[in-house]
Amino acid sequence: MSMARKMLGKKAASNTADVSQDAGEGNDASAVEVHKGSHVAVHGVLGDAIDDTGEALEDIKDAMDRAMEQNDLPDVVNQGEAKLEQKPDDVKFDHFEFSLSALAFEYVGKETSMYCFFGIAIVPNVPRTRTKLSVLPQFTSALHLESKEKMTLQIPDVFYDRKLLAVRDEDLDKFELTITMWRISNWTFNTYHGRAVKKLSVIASRDPNMAIRVFEVLSKKDLEEKIKNRRPVSDVAVFHANITLEQMFDFKLFYENWSLTQRSDHPKYKERAKQLQHITFIIPKSASSDASTKRRCQTPTLEKRAGVAKVRGNDIVWETQWSSSAVMATFRGTKSSLQQQYFIGHAYSTPTFVAAMSTNIGSVLMNLRSVLDTSAFKSRVKSLNSGMSGFKVGDLDGNIRVVVCPLGKEYANKSPEFQQPKLSNSVFHLSSSEKHLVVCITKCEHLAAADEEKGTSSPYAAVSWDSTVQYTPTLKDTLRPVFNHTFYFPVRFFNRKVLERRYKDFLQDELVGNKRVIKIDLWHEEETSAAHLGQASLDIKAILDSNQVLRRTIRGAVKSSEGDDDDYPERGQGKRWYDEIKEVKVYDGSQTPLMGGRFSNNAQAVIKFEAYFWPEWHISASWDDASEDLDSETRFWQEKEKQFLAANAQFADDYANFFPDAIGAKEPQVSSLTKGDFRTFPCLALHPDTQEPVPLTRFLTAVDMPRDLSRPAMLLHWISNITFKMSSRQERTGLIKDDMWRDPATFMHTKIGTPQDHAILLCSMLISAFDAYVVKGTIRAGKKLVEHAWVMTRDRSGWITFWEPTTRELYHLPKRWSPKKRKARLPAVEEKKDEEEGDAEADDAEEEAVEALRDSMEAGVVSDTLVGGDDEDLPTVGRAPRPKQRAASAQSSREKSKQEMIAQREKVPTAPKQELLREDSTLVDWLPYDSIDVVFNNQNIWANHQNHHPACITYDFEECKTLGQTDVDEDATKTAGWLAFLSDEERKTCKLDPINFQVIGETAWPRNIVSQKQEQLIGDICENIRLLRSKSGFDSTFDQRTQLHSQLELFVDMHETLRSLDIDHCPIFDKKREQWTESETYLFEVLLKQAERYNRQGSAFTAKASAGEDDQFEAMKDLIRVDERRSWSKLLRQIEEFRKRKHIFPTKKEKKFTGFPLHFSTTAKDTIRNYLMSNDEFFKMVHESNEDVLLTVYCKIFPLWGGFSSTWLFFGTQLPLD
Repeated sequence: MSMARKMLGKKAASNTADVSQDAGEGNDASAVEVHKGSHVAVHGVLGDAIDDTGEALEDIKDAMDRAMEQNDLPDVVNQGEAKLEQKPDDVKFDHFEFSLSALAFEYVGKETSMYCFFGIAIVPNVPRTRTKLSVLPQFTSALHLESKEKMTLQIPDVFYDRKLLAVRDEDLDKFELTITMWRISNWTFNTYHGRAVKKLSVIASRDPNMAIRVFEVLSKKDLEEKIKNRRPVSDVAVFHANITLEQMFDFKLFYENWSLTQRSDHPKYKERAKQLQHITFIIPKSASSDASTKRRCQTPTLEKRAGVAKVRGNDIVWETQWSSSAVMATFRGTKSSLQQQYFIGHAYSTPTFVAAMSTNIGSVLMNLRSVLDTSAFKSRVKSLNSGMSGFKVGDLDGNIRVVVCPLGKEYANKSPEFQQPKLSNSVFHLSSSEKHLVVCITKCEHLAAADEEKGTSSPYAAVSWDSTVQYTPTLKDTLRPVFNHTFYFPVRFFNRKVLERRYKDFLQDELVGNKRVIKIDLWHEEETSAAHLGQASLDIKAILDSNQVLRRTIRGAVKSSEGDDDDYPERGQGKRWYDEIKEVKVYDGSQTPLMGGRFSNNAQAVIKFEAYFWPEWHISASWDDASEDLDSETRFWQEKEKQFLAANAQFADDYANFFPDAIGAKEPQVSSLTKGDFRTFPCLALHPDTQEPVPLTRFLTAVDMPRDLSRPAMLLHWISNITFKMSSRQERTGLIKDDMWRDPATFMHTKIGTPQDHAILLCSMLISAFDAYVVKGTIRAGKKLVEHAWVMTRDRSGWITFWEPTTRELYHLPKRWSPKKRKARLPAVEEKKDEEEGDAEADDAEEEAVEALRDSMEAGVVSDTLVGGDDEDLPTVGRAPRPKQRAASAQSSREKSKQEMIAQREKVPTAPKQELLREDSTLVDWLPYDSIDVVFNNQNIWANHQNHHPACITYDFEECKTLGQTDVDEDATKTAGWLAFLSDEERKTCKLDPINFQVIGETAWPRNIVSQKQEQLIGDICENIRLLRSKSGFDSTFDQRTQLHSQLELFVDMHETLRSLDIDHCPIFDKKREQWTESETYLFEVLLKQAERYNRQGSAFTAKASAGEDDQFEAMKDLIRVDERRSWSKLLRQIEEFRKRKHIFPTKKEKKFTGFPLHFSTTAKDTIRNYLMSNDEFFKMVHESNEDVLLTVYCKIFPLWGGFSSTWLFFGTQLPLD
């Protein structure tokens, strides 16, 4: 017998003997369970004693299991000797990282206290499972637990630290994590008291912070008695732990379409403008890589390219593009380890005449936290070589395309079945070589009650620093949550030299940016959204200047030697790097008040936390307190607002002189004395954190969106699936007050918001690729005029496009601006040959325009308001009364003077522009908007000083006048159709940075979460239908066959595809109706419900490029057209497939199937239930009196980026044919 087998036999026998001895004189059930525990111990010894050799070793384990029952272990080992020499089969395994740390223990048994310890092991629950698992069992120290009291560990106790498991993902449900509870006796043997089991498949798809219930171990007789009496097994303890099980992948990172844009005010801008430039990336290979030192990193380089002049707004910049080349790097690890990493880019410039002389012009650091959510990256390139004036070199932006492959494979992986939510308090993925900001949140008190029915809240905390946000678990139904949660933020700089003393000015500039303020937000979690409970903020200067120096590990406080008797003894203190003790400056945030929040609160909500840098950061914070700067900034904005409102009030008065009854003449300032309609010109809103007034421009920030949302119609479909909800105050007043604007990060977090929230987010997603703006105007809600917000983009070919998030519609207006204009002037009008002839031609043109408008609006698609007043002879947009017929031969002097007044009034700046009312080229009479008041982007705000209607004005913001500007040219004053809030000089000096720089959306829900939500919705709705029908005296019979659901799935897929398409690209309208196929006819009559293109003048995305248009923008429109064409073809294929399978639709015999689909932008059961109760079709189905009716409920959820979903419900009935 070999040495390995001798050692194996001795170790296995001794382990079995030891555990059996511990069982002692316990009851029969304990002995049986202990025998299973010895089984686990033998498996652990097997993995430790010999190498795992695949199938041969598994056969030995299985044979040993059988031998343990027959007490014949040595012979079985002998039988497996030959198999050890054989090569294992080529079985492909997935690889997982397993980590477990205990957080708290709780005894819930009948006794007053319990002296015990816990055992932890992973065991198979299926015989003869082929596996490579080799995990030794672990045990806690002895614990003294009081009944009904939770023993929380201040520092989590680590049992498994990133243990590698080799197992197929489909086999995870064949293994289980076993928690055993052992009662300690001082006089006899320890007894087996409790047991809990969790399948690995469940762990891999649940929140890492788990509360595992440990159930009492019963004898066979007691268990049979409980089953007989239908009594549940009692639980004796709760094991609180952080358990992570993450699959490992090879992430293929493709760096594509990178460009460097240099700042024109840089001192070396002209010198480097036309030099050859290249960029070298330092990309990590694994979790142990360090990009700052290039340790275990890849360093690909993009080829040298010369710069190209580009127009950005009104400026000309020099841009270097590497769009035709790409580099690829591979990162091996879990998703969490990838998101903890970062890469560095070094930009170099080379003179064209000396190719070997490359100079480093700057570096950039980009975190990979959002690489799995979005492909777009952008950051500021900085340099320490040119002084403070040359510190900021420019911007580097590009895309990183990620292909997720199984470990060691070159092909892409399917979407993983198991996926855990993101975690923040684990130290397993941190790098020991980095400095970290540590924020430990202990608890909160006196929180507001967000749930009025229960009088409680379900709070969780979100901590943000350096453009990174992390979260605690949610604690249900409490106003005094105890989190004991620790956050870790790595401290990173583009260049480590910035920490040197000679670069202290550079360091201060870095810190005052995103790294200055730590924000802690408390949120109440609802089913599909969140509500704000309060916020606390901390300047890192308070940490750096703290006088309190304490001993800390990175995981938290260190227990003193004179601890309480019930202190939990730490295991292996100091053995790991994260248990190393250091002295650091600690900021004590005990009793810090929480400010703000949506709900009223009689008491002051407070939070207890502490923050420190680990290891200690020995720098001095030399910047001043920001409160004085904030006060002066507030005064400046308030003064600008007064000037802005005064100028707009004067404009309204001038408007009323010519058109007293038009919307443009309405009072611009709403007060208690305001009666009727109104028209406001907002420019400031309240900062969500400080509640100080800030310009609306700061609510916008560039949001990197995923590649699959780049098509306009798909983007509108996505944003329409974020739930709309207005406050009761906005619904009552119809006004968008200054406290009703929110930034994209807050909106994405709450997952529910107003139309202006949707407009802010949509504009932020478009602003990087389009010339995008947020528009505030008015619409009619019944007879009332209410404020509304939407998005506008300007195409360089002269088109204006309105994006309406609430209805997913695009409205295109041609010839509304001139990109090449530089001087203020009105659009060209036809020259007059002489005064009389010109007046006659104008009268004829006016009559023709009125007749054309009257005829075109006969159908009245959108009832709009008069443009330019109530005079019947002025052109209108909308339904207008037929003008009285006048005899051509009988024009009195009074009629002539009237026509002269009309002609004069048409020339004022507030009149509709005649050239925009030509039916054959420019007329747009299908807009749902009544006025356009204010337009803003992330640079400025403009007030509309033209006609109030958006279809009758131009959008040349370059021709605006500035607030406070003194116009010496009266004609120029008349032609300035827009009033700018800020001048060019003020934009350079004012603080216009976004409120939140980085907005990161959640990944789409995995398949197991989607399936779970679908089943819950179907079950809940079916139960509601049964209840409703039973109240009416009807029985409910459901037909939920798989074949039927399969057919309905195809029908729902067609509707989902249609919602993400632009009707302007629909190919069937390019053919005659006689040429339509049956599928195209079905599309028009059934899905489109005979709707046609409403943009009769064309579309900005389908129009041909104009001379001088940007090639890059035209290429983007080509991609949009190609994607739309493919998507419409996909829909037609789905229709064809559905029609082919219609004749085999699985309807019951002698019955006819009918039904209707409903779409929801939420999965909240209460919201869906409330809507269904008001739906006529659902009401008719529920009250169907035929006793032979069969009901069908089908649900399909399409997960979307950001944690949103497109939810479809289909309700079907089968009735007898007669």
